[in-house]
Amino acid sequence: MGCLYSKKCNRKQQQKSLPINANNDCQYVKICSKDIIAATHDFNEEYKIGSGGFGEVYKGKLPSYGVVAIKRIKDGVSKEFRTENQYLMQCEHSNLVKLYQSMQVKGHHCLIMQYVSNGSLKSNLKEKDCNLNYIVRLQICAGIAKGIRFLHTGFHYSLIHRDIKTANILLDQNYVPKICDFGLVTVIYGGKNNTSVTIAQDNAGTRGYAPPEARVGIISRRFDIYSFGVVILEVVSGKANCATNRKHRYLAQYFQYCYAYDKWSFPLDPVAKWPQKFAWKLLALAKVCLEDNRYKRPDISSVSIHHSTL
Repeated sequence: MGCLYSKKCNRKQQQKSLPINANNDCQYVKICSKDIIAATHDFNEEYKIGSGGFGEVYKGKLPSYGVVAIKRIKDGVSKEFRTENQYLMQCEHSNLVKLYQSMQVKGHHCLIMQYVSNGSLKSNLKEKDCNLNYIVRLQICAGIAKGIRFLHTGFHYSLIHRDIKTANILLDQNYVPKICDFGLVTVIYGGKNNTSVTIAQDNAGTRGYAPPEARVGIISRRFDIYSFGVVILEVVSGKANCATNRKHRYLAQYFQYCYAYDKWSFPLDPVAKWPQKFAWKLLALAKVCLEDNRYKRPDISSVSIHHSTL
């Protein structure tokens, strides 16, 4: 386990000042609603590349930005739109999806975002992408950890994503992971103390990824750590988080069962060609991330994943 933890990042680097509104930067060119209508052929179904609880995502090409993703927010979810817009505007990190602009198009809130070409981590794992060998998977886990670290420590407050899952991790052409969907982000003030908490009015999140304390509305940085632990299990096993054809419906429950009775029975995805030492040290990290007692989970700043240190 010791080799999975490394020295903390340089604090000055973590707290680098970022623009509150990315559109104030001179490198950004204002996008007009007519550009979006033209790029999506008036939101034609042929240009739709995804949909979720908050809206639909379209692919389009803009003169100043090239290919982009356009998220059209559903009616009635303006709160989530404001949240995602507010915090994505502040986030500039290689492991987070970039927001170029937010705007109204034909009465709908729209987010114009970086297009990430390789789809979600979830779909790539499901399709058994042969490029997902164990080194690439380790790099993906490392990138996700860096993205979460930035959200938790990159500002004078912490941004808790609350919906870290393989469906919300996109992969670019080089399999660099980028965290997306910030509609549930919660802000925690009070310094970098990992024990800081807030109480949410809802228990939103995705079942199977949310930690036990989410049921009573407790939100802390350790919320995302638990979710990250589930993502590690999916990356190592290639199995979906939720399945009805196994004894335990959710992967974390199945893993805890295997670990308690016969930890060698937890499956390793053959596509990855895992060396056992790498897989089991990564699973040991997942084990501490998935502690029911949130105080026993590690801080993301202390987590380092790299094949040369495993």
